Amino acid sequence: FNKKNHIVLMGDSMFDNKNYVYYNETVSKHLMEYHYNTINVAKDGAVISDLKKKLKKIPKKMQNKDNLLFISIGGNNILNAYSLKEDNFGDVTIIKDIFDHYKTIIDKIILTTKMSVILLDLYYPPKKEEYFKLIDWWNMYLKQFANERNLPILEVSEILNKGDNFVNDIEPSNKGGKILSKAIYEKAYNK
Repeated sequence: FNKKNHIVLMGDSMFDNKNYVYYNETVSKHLMEYHYNTINVAKDGAVISDLKKKLKKIPKKMQNKDNLLFISIGGNNILNAYSLKEDNFGDVTIIKDIFDHYKTIIDKIILTTKMSVILLDLYYPPKKEEYFKLIDWWNMYLKQFANERNLPILEVSEILNKGDNFVNDIEPSNKGGKILSKAIYEKAYNK
């Protein structure tokens, strides 16, 4: 992999965080400081089923083994499925069902594109402790899945939660965007 190759960001507000920061502070903008061939097909609020549509936005000529596809998705599915009103936070079967859907979509993406796929785990949003156990389950399933398919993971849960990297209770701030973009660049170059 070299600087002529492309880094593609696909998923949710982890990559499309422009609604939460100033334009020049987005994750993709910061990543372009490290690597100018960055393409962002992420969408704030995206769910797992949106990935198929997002894959179509990546030009076919780019979908080759020389380019990297970073995927961050699943958090919105969890937020949509669990609700404090329903008192279902202890129900692991919901996470399993969501993750089964995730596996199906990721497997299709792997078969469709020849790009090198790198998965991101879910981070722990501050002041949202009720979701931490769900995130633990998700990240455990993700590590098992990645290990079975020999896919690399970027552990955002470790990277973003080391400091005050959030602009609000949910989304990474300017500082968090810089940290994440540097981590993506380092993962791309195995630094």
